[in-house]
Amino acid sequence: MKFDLKTICQNIISQIPEKHRDVIERRFGLSDKKSATLQKIGESFNITRERVRQIERDVLKKAMKIGFDEKIEDFFQYLNDYLKQSGGAKREDLLIAGFTNNEADKNCFLFLLALAPGIERFSDNPETFAFWANDKQAKEKIIQTANLLVSKIKQGGSPVKEKALIQLSGTKNNPFLKICLEISKHLAKNPLGEFGLSAWAEIKPRGVRDAIYLILKHHKKPLHFKDIAHFSNDFQGRGIFASKKVLPQTAHNELIRDERFILVGRGTYALKEWGYESGTVKEVIKNILIKSGSSLTKAEVLSQVKAQRIVKDNTVYLNLSNRAEFTQDQSGKYKIKSV
Repeated sequence: MKFDLKTICQNIISQIPEKHRDVIERRFGLSDKKSATLQKIGESFNITRERVRQIERDVLKKAMKIGFDEKIEDFFQYLNDYLKQSGGAKREDLLIAGFTNNEADKNCFLFLLALAPGIERFSDNPETFAFWANDKQAKEKIIQTANLLVSKIKQGGSPVKEKALIQLSGTKNNPFLKICLEISKHLAKNPLGEFGLSAWAEIKPRGVRDAIYLILKHHKKPLHFKDIAHFSNDFQGRGIFASKKVLPQTAHNELIRDERFILVGRGTYALKEWGYESGTVKEVIKNILIKSGSSLTKAEVLSQVKAQRIVKDNTVYLNLSNRAEFTQDQSGKYKIKSV
């Protein structure tokens, strides 16, 4: 349903005493697209900001008692129904976006919200984003549910899919769970549809390196830096890199600089947490022999190197033939040459 927000606003404003009308129009940005601060309005009228706040509060209180016409009543009813269908609350920016994307209408909408019977605004705070609700206990319920999810997700230590999230929440009320996620500052959804803590790089990548980490985690296998750049640009519309195009060389430079990524083949990288170790093929062979604690056959060395690197067999054999580093025992097995 569409409403002419500007006309509805004008109908209400016209009933406000002229001496206070300018204060309200400027405070909500009804005449100028940009709302003015209490301080700015106070300076204009040579009154304190607290006096401006009092005028605003009194005018809104009186405006609520004005006999609204049918169009206004219809709008308020629609607004209440919309909030109920959304789970009883809605984050402020998303609520506005659901009704209008016009800057002037946004201010009219916020003014009407302030007058809507039974609907309350909850300000931005360390726990939640600013939101509106037609349930007075909404804030406590949202924070309680969000804290429960934060605790359980933190305990799990990794992002979860929607089905697992519903199980963790202990509620089948999906609309309410959705508003908890959108309003809580501690929970978020990543571009791959996984839920977790907002502070996690896997949920909110803070740069190219974090996004590369997320892409590798998602694919669960080593990738060439060109493929990583390609995948990152595929994800642009899902909030990883915004609108910035990532060039292959940019991805490659970030992979080189971050210890989380290990070069496992020509231009191909894996995550260190998968068990890969840094170093050349020669260094990998050395580590394998040290860890084994005994000599190994050529096949055993090859198998273990292949688990760490994407290399040709001959590359491994060529390194094993380095007599300055490796030697063979009487049975033909390889070991590190003693100094």
